[in-house]
Amino acid sequence: MDIIRQYLSKCKSLTATIEMTEVNRIVNVPVLIAGSSGSLSDPDLIRGAPKVHTNFIANFSGDVVDFGEWSRRAGATIKQPQYKKLIERVVEAGNVVKETRSQELYNMLLNSVADGHALNLVEKARDDNGKVECGYTAWKALHDWYLSRDQQDSMIAHWEKKLCNLKLDQDTSATEYIHSFEMYVRALTELGEYWSDAKKVREFKLNVIDEDNDTEIRVHSGDFAELRSKVRIREEFLQKRADEAKFNNKRTRRMKGADEEQETIDRNKKIPFIPLIPRFLFNTIKDQDVRTNLSKWRKMINNSESMEKVTLFLVLVGGMNLTSRPANQVKEKVPRPGG
Repeated sequence: MDIIRQYLSKCKSLTATIEMTEVNRIVNVPVLIAGSSGSLSDPDLIRGAPKVHTNFIANFSGDVVDFGEWSRRAGATIKQPQYKKLIERVVEAGNVVKETRSQELYNMLLNSVADGHALNLVEKARDDNGKVECGYTAWKALHDWYLSRDQQDSMIAHWEKKLCNLKLDQDTSATEYIHSFEMYVRALTELGEYWSDAKKVREFKLNVIDEDNDTEIRVHSGDFAELRSKVRIREEFLQKRADEAKFNNKRTRRMKGADEEQETIDRNKKIPFIPLIPRFLFNTIKDQDVRTNLSKWRKMINNSESMEKVTLFLVLVGGMNLTSRPANQVKEKVPRPGG
């Protein structure tokens, strides 16, 4: 009677041709929409819907070992908008908005399983529900089948194999090893497997083959939380040491590059380069003073220095050999008359 009262309150009249489905539709339609002129309008079915263009439900192969990951991702997408409650219970009859969303959810699930043999479960859920496309019944049918006791043995074997292949070696970081180990153990626990703290410690140590972590893990005698913390501290220490070594290598290369650049500059300064005079040619110079000054000139030029007259090793003045000194200090001897 309450539905009839709400129907009549919307200025509608009951006739012999009015069906109950029409009454329910009118009752669940909002009376006014903000900004409208006051006329009745259809409910906003897009509001609260999942962003299927960006957060679509991934395809499911139908294999038992893939169901856990698919269910986790699909559930994360469905639970973001107002579709969350649609996988928890059947929507009440007569609510047009919720029934429409439930139908949309069903078809989203149908599309995700279309390429695998799980399609049979979704279509069967529709047929068993009187051809009504209900998202809840399709979601429940998938979970009832893949999480049944008959399927758990295959899933347990799958996660145990992944755990056995997990190694902490030179190619795997400690963080990756810890997260993967805990995720696999949690999957096995959800499937009914019992993992004590001592078993976690034992299995964690078993697959550590990295020499950098061998000592800390081998001598550990505490619980799993302490072992996990110790491995993380060790990873941070190794990373810090690697960063310092990398920084020192960069600084060494930078200093070496500066030295090489300076060497290039020095080498350029020595151009032009005066080579040694061949000995047979050098021996043709009889005057020892000339030889000395010539050698001194070559050395100064190759050192990017200039040679002036005052830098001569010996100076000839009046036919006599004098030691080198500035020209203004050299006094020329005048011969005596008749001497």
